[in-house]
Amino acid sequence: FVVSGLVIFGQDGPFIRVHDSANGIIEGNVIRGYSGSGLQVSGSSSRVTVRNNRIMGDGIHIDSDFCRVIGNEISGEYAGLQVTGRGVTVSDNVIDGSGIRVTGSDGYFVDNVIVANGNGFGLLFDELSSGNVYRGNRATGSGGNPADCTNPSATADFCDEGTNNTSHGDNYMPGKM
Repeated sequence: FVVSGLVIFGQDGPFIRVHDSANGIIEGNVIRGYSGSGLQVSGSSSRVTVRNNRIMGDGIHIDSDFCRVIGNEISGEYAGLQVTGRGVTVSDNVIDGSGIRVTGSDGYFVDNVIVANGNGFGLLFDELSSGNVYRGNRATGSGGNPADCTNPSATADFCDEGTNNTSHGDNYMPGKM
Protein backbone atom coordinates (compact mmCIF):
# COMPACT_ATOMS: atom_id res chain seq x y z
CA PHE A 1 0.00 0.00 0.00
CA VAL A 2 0.94 3.64 -0.51
CA VAL A 3 -0.55 6.66 1.26
CA SER A 4 0.80 9.78 -0.41
CA GLY A 5 0.04 13.43 -1.07
CA LEU A 6 -2.76 13.95 1.45
CA VAL A 7 -3.38 17.33 3.10
CA ILE A 8 -5.34 16.78 6.31
CA PHE A 9 -6.79 19.38 8.70
CA GLY A 10 -8.92 18.13 11.52
CA GLN A 11 -9.98 17.76 15.12
CA ASP A 12 -9.18 14.31 16.55
CA GLY A 13 -6.59 11.82 15.32
CA PRO A 14 -5.01 9.56 14.39
CA PHE A 15 -5.51 10.81 10.85
CA ILE A 16 -3.37 8.24 9.13
CA ARG A 17 -3.51 4.91 10.91
CA VAL A 18 -2.03 1.68 9.63
CA HIS A 19 -3.01 -1.42 11.58
CA ASP A 20 -2.04 -5.03 10.81
CA SER A 21 -0.53 -4.21 7.39
CA ALA A 22 2.92 -4.78 5.94
CA ASN A 23 5.35 -3.41 3.36
CA GLY A 24 3.70 -0.03 2.90
CA ILE A 25 4.82 3.54 2.33
CA ILE A 26 3.37 6.66 3.93
CA GLU A 27 4.99 9.68 2.32
CA GLY A 28 4.58 13.30 1.36
CA ASN A 29 1.53 13.99 3.53
CA VAL A 30 0.71 17.17 5.49
CA ILE A 31 -1.26 16.79 8.73
CA ARG A 32 -2.18 19.67 11.04
CA GLY A 33 -4.74 21.19 13.35
CA TYR A 34 -5.74 18.23 15.49
CA SER A 35 -5.34 16.42 18.79
CA GLY A 36 -4.26 12.80 19.11
CA SER A 37 -1.69 11.08 16.92
CA GLY A 38 -1.15 12.52 13.49
CA LEU A 39 0.19 9.25 12.17
CA GLN A 40 0.16 5.82 13.80
CA VAL A 41 1.49 2.41 12.74
CA SER A 42 0.28 -0.34 15.07
CA GLY A 43 -0.75 -3.95 15.57
CA SER A 44 1.07 -6.60 13.59
CA SER A 45 2.11 -4.07 10.95
CA SER A 46 5.72 -4.40 9.85
CA ARG A 47 8.17 -2.98 7.37
CA VAL A 48 6.18 0.21 6.90
CA THR A 49 8.17 3.24 5.73
CA VAL A 50 7.06 6.67 6.98
CA ARG A 51 9.00 9.33 5.08
CA ASN A 52 8.97 12.99 4.14
CA ASN A 53 5.73 13.87 5.94
CA ARG A 54 5.01 17.22 7.60
CA ILE A 55 3.10 16.93 10.86
CA MET A 56 2.03 19.87 12.99
CA GLY A 57 0.43 18.66 16.22
CA ASP A 58 0.91 15.35 18.07
CA GLY A 59 3.43 13.49 15.96
CA ILE A 60 4.19 9.94 14.94
CA HIS A 61 3.62 6.77 16.98
CA ILE A 62 5.29 3.56 15.79
CA ASP A 63 3.99 0.54 17.69
CA SER A 64 5.13 -2.05 15.12
CA ASP A 65 8.34 -3.84 14.16
CA PHE A 66 10.96 -3.18 11.47
CA CYS A 67 9.51 0.13 10.34
CA ARG A 68 11.50 3.07 8.96
CA VAL A 69 10.83 6.70 9.89
CA ILE A 70 12.89 8.94 7.62
CA GLY A 71 13.03 12.65 6.78
CA ASN A 72 9.85 13.81 8.52
CA GLU A 73 9.23 17.29 9.95
CA ILE A 74 7.27 17.25 13.21
CA SER A 75 6.34 20.40 15.13
CA GLY A 76 3.99 21.52 17.87
CA GLU A 77 3.65 21.53 21.63
CA TYR A 78 2.85 17.82 21.87
CA ALA A 79 4.65 16.79 18.73
CA GLY A 80 7.26 14.14 18.71
CA LEU A 81 8.02 10.59 17.89
CA GLN A 82 7.20 7.59 20.05
CA VAL A 83 8.74 4.22 19.19
CA THR A 84 7.63 1.03 20.92
CA GLY A 85 8.38 -1.41 18.09
CA ARG A 86 11.43 -3.63 17.59
CA GLY A 87 14.08 -3.01 14.93
CA VAL A 88 12.77 0.44 13.95
CA THR A 89 15.10 2.79 12.04
CA VAL A 90 14.61 6.50 12.76
CA SER A 91 16.78 8.87 10.73
CA ASP A 92 17.04 12.40 9.38
CA ASN A 93 13.91 13.70 11.14
CA VAL A 94 13.51 17.26 12.45
CA ILE A 95 11.41 17.54 15.59
CA ASP A 96 10.57 20.95 17.03
CA GLY A 97 8.57 21.20 20.25
CA SER A 98 8.97 17.69 21.64
CA GLY A 99 11.36 14.79 21.47
CA ILE A 100 11.84 11.13 20.69
CA ARG A 101 10.71 8.58 23.29
CA VAL A 102 11.92 5.01 22.81
CA THR A 103 10.39 2.02 24.56
CA GLY A 104 11.31 -0.40 21.77
CA SER A 105 14.36 -2.55 21.23
CA ASP A 106 17.07 -3.15 18.64
CA GLY A 107 16.39 0.13 16.82
CA TYR A 108 18.72 2.49 15.03
CA PHE A 109 18.45 6.26 15.67
CA VAL A 110 20.70 8.37 13.46
CA ASP A 111 21.04 12.01 12.37
CA ASN A 112 17.84 13.33 13.95
CA VAL A 113 17.53 16.97 15.07
CA ILE A 114 15.46 17.75 18.17
CA VAL A 115 14.98 21.36 19.30
CA ALA A 116 13.00 23.22 21.95
CA ASN A 117 11.39 20.31 23.76
CA GLY A 118 10.25 22.37 26.71
CA ASN A 119 8.26 19.48 28.24
CA GLY A 120 10.84 16.73 28.49
CA PHE A 121 14.03 15.11 27.25
CA GLY A 122 15.08 15.52 23.63
CA LEU A 123 15.99 11.84 23.31
CA LEU A 124 14.63 9.45 25.94
CA PHE A 125 15.28 5.71 26.09
CA ASP A 126 12.95 4.58 28.86
CA GLU A 127 13.44 1.60 31.20
CA LEU A 128 11.83 -0.84 28.74
CA SER A 129 14.19 0.01 25.86
CA SER A 130 17.13 -2.23 25.02
CA GLY A 131 19.75 -2.86 22.37
CA ASN A 132 19.22 0.41 20.48
CA VAL A 133 22.01 2.28 18.69
CA TYR A 134 22.00 6.08 18.51
CA ARG A 135 24.49 8.21 16.59
CA GLY A 136 24.79 11.60 14.94
CA ASN A 137 21.71 12.98 16.69
CA ARG A 138 21.50 16.61 17.82
CA ALA A 139 19.26 17.73 20.67
CA THR A 140 19.23 21.22 22.20
CA GLY A 141 16.88 23.39 24.22
CA SER A 142 15.04 20.57 25.98
CA GLY A 143 13.40 21.02 29.36
CA GLY A 144 13.96 17.55 30.79
CA ASN A 145 14.95 17.34 34.44
CA PRO A 146 18.07 15.16 34.79
CA ALA A 147 16.88 14.23 38.29
CA ASP A 148 13.88 12.49 36.68
CA CYS A 149 16.21 10.07 34.88
CA THR A 150 17.62 7.05 36.70
CA ASN A 151 20.86 7.41 34.73
CA PRO A 152 23.20 9.77 36.64
CA SER A 153 24.79 11.04 33.41
CA ALA A 154 21.48 12.40 32.05
CA THR A 155 21.12 15.93 30.75
CA ALA A 156 18.02 17.94 29.85
CA ASP A 157 18.48 16.76 26.27
CA PHE A 158 19.22 13.08 26.87
CA CYS A 159 18.17 10.26 29.19
CA ASP A 160 18.97 6.55 28.81
CA GLU A 161 17.23 4.37 31.39
CA GLY A 162 17.30 1.26 29.21
CA THR A 163 19.71 -1.64 28.91
CA ASN A 164 22.44 -2.13 26.32
CA ASN A 165 21.61 1.01 24.32
CA THR A 166 24.83 2.25 22.72
CA SER A 167 26.25 5.35 21.10
CA HIS A 168 29.24 5.82 18.87
CA GLY A 169 30.05 9.05 20.74
CA ASP A 170 29.05 11.32 17.87
CA ASN A 171 25.77 12.76 19.19
CA TYR A 172 25.55 16.44 20.11
CA MET A 173 23.62 16.80 23.29
CA PRO A 174 25.14 19.40 25.60
CA GLY A 175 26.91 17.65 28.46
CA LYS A 176 26.56 14.18 26.93
CA MET A 177 28.38 12.29 24.20
